[in-house]
Amino acid sequence: MENTRTRAAAPVRIALAIAIGLVTVNAFTTSPLLALWIASKTSQSTQPSLTPLLVLVVVLIIFSFLLLQLINLLSAAYDRAAATPVGPRKPTAWLRSLRGERASYDGPPPLTTQERVVAAVVTLVLVAMEIWFLFFSGSPFDAGSGR
Repeated sequence: MENTRTRAAAPVRIALAIAIGLVTVNAFTTSPLLALWIASKTSQSTQPSLTPLLVLVVVLIIFSFLLLQLINLLSAAYDRAAATPVGPRKPTAWLRSLRGERASYDGPPPLTTQERVVAAVVTLVLVAMEIWFLFFSGSPFDAGSGR
């Protein structure tokens, strides 16, 4: 019964992992570009001013927060689809008592699917940025010849 349920949830889990990846890519691409576009609409002249910069920062913070909340919702849906057991919450190190009750160290906790997807997307974005910068961006020193 459990194996059938797990197999039936596999397409849902794959779709949710893809959605987490797409939202993460949008955090790097669409969100900053949309914030920049909105900030550009607030500028009244070609002279630099503080208003568009403040609008850019505020809008980017809002978009980043909303995308992070969406990633958290998708991750929770993935955990429900994968029937991931919820373990006890462990307090952070600075909230624990110093009275000598040392917890045994079992190594780092395993990565969640959300963490794996976000790490893979960030790695791919950084590699793509490096490839673009090294091979396709052109040189600023030779006045637009490209090399």
